[in-house]
Amino acid sequence: MKLGVVFSCLLGLVALPANAKELYPESVFRKFSAVEIGDTLAKYPIHVDGPGWTYTNMRVGSATGPSAIQMPTVFRTKMVNGVVAFGASTTVNANQSVSGGWTGDPCGGDTIFKINRVRGDVDRCAVMRFAEIPIAGIKKTVLQAEAIETNTAGRYYYHKIFVVLDNFGLSSNYFLKGTPFEPQAMAWLEQFLNATIKAADYNSTSSAFAAVPSFQDLVSSKRHSVKQDTKSDATLNDTKTQLTGLEEANLEASRKVQKDLEDRLAASQSKQITPEPSPQKPTSATSNINNGVNDSNSSSPSKAVVERLTIDLQAAQMKCVELGFKVKTEAYGKCVLQLSK
Repeated sequence: MKLGVVFSCLLGLVALPANAKELYPESVFRKFSAVEIGDTLAKYPIHVDGPGWTYTNMRVGSATGPSAIQMPTVFRTKMVNGVVAFGASTTVNANQSVSGGWTGDPCGGDTIFKINRVRGDVDRCAVMRFAEIPIAGIKKTVLQAEAIETNTAGRYYYHKIFVVLDNFGLSSNYFLKGTPFEPQAMAWLEQFLNATIKAADYNSTSSAFAAVPSFQDLVSSKRHSVKQDTKSDATLNDTKTQLTGLEEANLEASRKVQKDLEDRLAASQSKQITPEPSPQKPTSATSNINNGVNDSNSSSPSKAVVERLTIDLQAAQMKCVELGFKVKTEAYGKCVLQLSK
């Protein structure tokens, strides 16, 4: 009998992946190490949702009761395209108690989808819900799946996995109750809860979560259409930026055109107040006005010259509008310059 027990233990050791490791106590926890299938927390197997996950932290709390229970929690994340796209945590009991069960409602609160198997003072439930969590100091909306199994003697197993919606190119609208995602979510939660029950058992093995489909694959089924929307939004934002820049450029071009027109007007006025030599001396005020010089040889331009230039400019502006040029654009300014020469 003893040999059989030893042989069974050896088989169990052989079945574990080569890199599998125990994460508890804190003294053996390796921060930023890779998450491997077969890793255990206080001898409980943890859920590993595919490759690419990294351990980020461990915290050890305690639960009060007839006797204190150490409650380690291990955290991990997965990066996609350089940002945190997924996160997960697992909390278990590291020792036992004479307690008959746990108080509270771990699957209560606002949920989208929920499975609750009522068992008196012990819990067996799974939910999906939206939550707000800080990522790099910024609050992000996540879609979070949770499963919990508690039992007598202080046994406790709680697992959570989430996707950071905007970091993974997703919209919360695709995961609401009543959408096509609902039956997929309920089927996945059922499998996830069944695996959690196995993982929390005294005789749990590293294969407890082997039959659970990937959570990443589950939410990725909505990603392609959302990525297209996100791309459209980005294109729209780029377009808005480009339009804003174009409007600013046109406004600047209009300012330059306006300044050029003012300079030309000033130059024309200066030209009119400095008459060219003439063999005949003007004999009347009318004649002087027609030549741009008043009788008193004033340094200011004649009223008629200013009016004529103003009329020419207005006529050019009106003509350019009639020709279809948009006001305050570079093309409009060039048109006005050309017609007012």
